Amino acid sequence: MVYAPWGGLEAPIPRGDGARDRRGSDGTARSESMRSLFAWGAVVLGAFLGARPAAAITLTRGPYLQLLGTHSVTVVWKTDVPGDCGLTLRLPDGGTRAVAGPRSSTCAVPVGDLSPGTRYGYVPRADETALTAESTFHTDDPAAPFTFLVLGDSGCGCDGQRAVRDRMLATPADFILHTGDMIYPSGQSEAMDANFFRPYDPLLRRVVMWPSRGNHDVKTAGGEPWRDVFRTPANNAAGSEDYYSFDYGTAHVAVLDSNAATNPGSPQYVFLDGDLGSSNARWKFVVFHHSIYSSGTKHGSNIKIRRNLLPLLDRYHVDVVFMGHDHDYERTKPMRADKIVAPGEGTVYITTGGGGADVRPVEHSDFTAHVEAALHFVRVRVDGGTLRADMVTPDGAVHDSVTLTKSAAPG
Repeated sequence: MVYAPWGGLEAPIPRGDGARDRRGSDGTARSESMRSLFAWGAVVLGAFLGARPAAAITLTRGPYLQLLGTHSVTVVWKTDVPGDCGLTLRLPDGGTRAVAGPRSSTCAVPVGDLSPGTRYGYVPRADETALTAESTFHTDDPAAPFTFLVLGDSGCGCDGQRAVRDRMLATPADFILHTGDMIYPSGQSEAMDANFFRPYDPLLRRVVMWPSRGNHDVKTAGGEPWRDVFRTPANNAAGSEDYYSFDYGTAHVAVLDSNAATNPGSPQYVFLDGDLGSSNARWKFVVFHHSIYSSGTKHGSNIKIRRNLLPLLDRYHVDVVFMGHDHDYERTKPMRADKIVAPGEGTVYITTGGGGADVRPVEHSDFTAHVEAALHFVRVRVDGGTLRADMVTPDGAVHDSVTLTKSAAPG
């Protein structure tokens, strides 16, 4: 028996003694196999017109993790044709749990009832067939030290992005923050895989990359393709996925969309005011794209956003603000009320725009503690009342470091 391919389906063509031709006196072939061939053709046609079997479904994106926290996670993936989405979860005791999802070619399967600080294995499935080998993730343990990575301006699908990615793969981390410009040149759907999902696939399977919207990410349909692929808590009055906050360990992280209004009274301003004011986390971080303290020659400081947000950042004792936009690295001295203050008395602002796209010239300002035009990411380690942030280049060298300490969350 041999197999003939048809669009991914392989059906058997009978061969053997019954398939030998018998020729009549007119020389016309009258094969006994004709009925078998017609039957085979009907099988192929029926499969072509109907649903293909699970074995023919191909994974085209992911899986990637979203909304990972203490007790839950959402796993997302795409296939070439719709199937019954499902997930097999491997439990710490060696048992498994099946989690069902909808029938779709874009699967987003929420998984709940997880234990804090626990490692799980998972396998995405379509029509009960595994789509890939097992991946793992671990949930947040609010009492444990944790490490996260920060990068920005990376979505080019270029050698620089891959070099930074490779170093990130070699750097253990609990989650990743992105300061925007995740998909060049315009956040379009057709560039998502080449410029984001394929380069970061090994990372996205095991840690969440919490997203923020850069100016390039919103150029297509106001950023609708960005919204289609990223899931955020949308925990604001407008229910918008564009800005949000989450907790991890002893930290609270607020993510804004600096393409939109931030002036007093705007939805984002009201959100940030209430969000930071209601958090009792020991460490507070804010993330957005357009840098408000930058010596970059391409863009420089966004004074308007600085004037809008500074009162809130000061009032709620934000420890570090992470930004991008200028393709360089810059860390400020501690700042409060737009002035340099003593360590521990103000906010540190870090521009991290060296995630892969071309680096650009950068100068030095009075507020600058360290500045450099180089590909890099930032590694942040939080252990109790100590935070250390390192600028890490693709060769693994640490070009800058700052340590912050505090006894407790400010009242």
